[in-house]
Amino acid sequence: MRLRPRHPGLFLVALVASILLWYGLAGQRRERISEKRLMVPLTLVNIPQELVITSDVPERLAVGLRGPLSALRQAETGSALDAVLDLATAQPGTRTYTIKEDAIQVPRGVQVVSIEPSRITLQLERLETRTVPVAPRVEGEPAPGHVVTGITATPDRIAITGPGSLLTELDTVSCTPVHIDGATGPVEAEAQPVLTHPLLHPTSPDPIHVTVEIEPAPTPTPSPSRHRRR
Repeated sequence: MRLRPRHPGLFLVALVASILLWYGLAGQRRERISEKRLMVPLTLVNIPQELVITSDVPERLAVGLRGPLSALRQAETGSALDAVLDLATAQPGTRTYTIKEDAIQVPRGVQVVSIEPSRITLQLERLETRTVPVAPRVEGEPAPGHVVTGITATPDRIAITGPGSLLTELDTVSCTPVHIDGATGPVEAEAQPVLTHPLLHPTSPDPIHVTVEIEPAPTPTPSPSRHRRR
């Protein structure tokens, strides 16, 4: 008795696919095995919201790969090759993390043989908030015969968030300058906080309203003249 497949069309498609897969794998096994060194970007994921990294982080790692030449070329030209370090369990302080081979996604048939550096040390701090005085800035000179009699900022204090080690060094917050060249009366302008470190940020996006009071310079009072005695 001869056995026939119930669905000849599907059977034929599966047979052709199996043959092509076999030829592909056989060709890959026959292909020359090579090694290549690539610079792979390092991505940090799942950083806790209450923490911030205050140390330097390497942008790329030197990764040694081994596999068929075609697969290595695919890894080199592909955009998805990167090293991922999961910081979901990170705590405040200094800690050294190991970059493992399985943290690097590579094409099928490619093996990770080396990672440099394979260990990185990170410093993490808790995010804190501190309210500090605003120090408005003025540039230029009023019109001749006029002087600046006062400078006010509203609000005069703003909240800044960042790592505690940076906040302790922050006494005041400067802002973008207000220009008063040739002014003969009060000048009002909106200014933005100027923070010297990228890890420091104001908690509110609202601008600072700066008022510069300018008035005529006081006229000197003439001193009384003295008469000679005869």
